[in-house]
Order: sequence, then C-alpha cells, then structure tokens
Amino acid sequence: MEICKILIAIDFSENPEELADRVASRFNCQNAVVYPVHIIQDMSRLSFYSDAYQLWEEYRDRAVKDTIERMNAYVKALSVKFREVQPVIEVGEPDEKIVETAERLGTDIIIMGNHARQGIQHLLHRNVAERVMRLTKREVYSYYVEM
Repeated sequence: MEICKILIAIDFSENPEELADRVASRFNCQNAVVYPVHIIQDMSRLSFYSDAYQLWEEYRDRAVKDTIERMNAYVKALSVKFREVQPVIEVGEPDEKIVETAERLGTDIIIMGNHARQGIQHLLHRNVAERVMRLTKREVYSYYVEM
C-alpha cells in the first residue's frame, strides 16, 4: 500500500534535512502529501488567573509567529523529497491535537519523535508519542530523538 498522506509531528528538536531524509528513506513515496505539524501547548483558562492568561495570549501570538519562521526550514527540506508539503500550526494539547489533525486531514500515517525518557523523567513528563499511539487507530511511526 502506498502512503498518500503523511503527518509529521515536529517539536523543532530535529534537524530539518535529517528528518526529511529519514521520512523519505522509510516511506518511499514522492507523490505523498506531507503535513509537518507543530502544536503550541495551550494554557488552561481559569477565571482567577485572567492576568496570567492575558500574558499567555501575548506569548502564544509571538510563539505562532516564531513557529511559522522555524517551520519554513522544514517545509524547504521536505519539499525537496516530496511533491506537496502543507504546514499546520495548532494550539492545544499536543497528543490530542495531533490525533485530531490527522483525523481532519485524513492522513494514512503519523510520524513523530520520541524522547524516550526513563525513570522519574518518564513520570514527570507526558510522553506524547505514547499518548498518540493510544488515541489513534492510524499507524504511528515513532523514532528516537536524542535529548
């Protein structure tokens, strides 16, 4: 089966060219539509923290602008390997947004890095790759990312 739509969850810890090479070598499909996706984690809105939320909104707006600039390097690297690249930037819980975006776009596979924390680090930090694998019925290709 040829993969037609590929979602790549990006947290900017990957080198764009290395990521493009990794995806292209693993999924040899030059006609694929590739969706590099970056999720900016949202802050819960609590009425008694309105000042903090206002600061968060300002930060989020700057983060979106920064993300667009950083995403351009990934789009450029992926465009060399694939026919069509459509970047996506979302705000929300990363695991939920990745699954939701994959559903909305009708992707065949989700590709994402896994920091593979162990011990106390694993308990303290949510493993987004593990959660995505539990939440989706789509194939998930997870690769190890050096920390």
